[in-house]
Amino acid sequence: MSKNRLPIKIELPPGFLEEELRSGYKVCSKQKKIWAVELDLLSELMRVCDKHNIKFQVFAGTLLGAVRHGGYIPWDDDLDVCMDRKNFNKLCKVAASEFHNPYFFQTATSDRKFFFGYARLRNSYTTGAIKWTMSPEYNNGIFIDVYVMDGLAPWSGFIKVQWCILEKISRAIAVCSDVGGESPKILGKLFRLIAPLISVDFLLWLYNFVLGFGRHFGNKVAQITHGSRIFNEHWLTKEELSTTELIKFEWLDVPVPADRCEILHRIYGEYLQFPPEEERGKWHNNEIIFDPDVPYVEAFRKGMLH
Repeated sequence: MSKNRLPIKIELPPGFLEEELRSGYKVCSKQKKIWAVELDLLSELMRVCDKHNIKFQVFAGTLLGAVRHGGYIPWDDDLDVCMDRKNFNKLCKVAASEFHNPYFFQTATSDRKFFFGYARLRNSYTTGAIKWTMSPEYNNGIFIDVYVMDGLAPWSGFIKVQWCILEKISRAIAVCSDVGGESPKILGKLFRLIAPLISVDFLLWLYNFVLGFGRHFGNKVAQITHGSRIFNEHWLTKEELSTTELIKFEWLDVPVPADRCEILHRIYGEYLQFPPEEERGKWHNNEIIFDPDVPYVEAFRKGMLH
């Protein structure tokens, strides 16, 4: 593959990678390359989901960009999709046989040194390393987030207990996977001694079981894996998650909720208004090191990531 060609399969429109002024914001060529890699990941995800009848929607800032800009928010650098637990489990089952280099479907099962309660689809021939979690021991390619929308119980006390249990289990998984996590204080040094005897697979099952327990109550779904500020604002009803339409995101037709305007108003308020100029481009606040031209393995080897 030519060094001047991105490691992607998707066909880019003529001139897409050129610097451009969008909504008064200058989008540089490197940003366009990052977008191209992420759009290629989205295209590959859509291929697999269409093949296996797996339902998903673009979500959060990606949904806002689709509605307000017809594509990326000019000052954004990520891409988010979401699906319910049933569809997520279907995707996990087919991922290993469907995603091939450079594509990698990253979960706590497929990448033992990585733990989040959701997934990322990555391009292994690029670099998209999050500064505060990056490690040469797991895949750090440019990614799109695949969020799981689990049942959001209508009682704050229930959610606090659920979140507390999830936090303890996630720490236990970190210890058992040897990814630098701290032992839950309630177990202390004893947990370190017995950790090698505990199955990580069992802990992952337990984590997902606790995540999904709220499905028995109410009609809301949300990213329970995230903090309360996120799941109290970025929620959907089960009907909103299951009822989709196709609209343009750049040149791709992507699935969005039919009630997208109501959802965006709920999350962002006056969502058609742009943020103040000084706040644009500050979403990740330089927390991600992007290089669409260099594989993350090479970036670590050359000391570009530290």
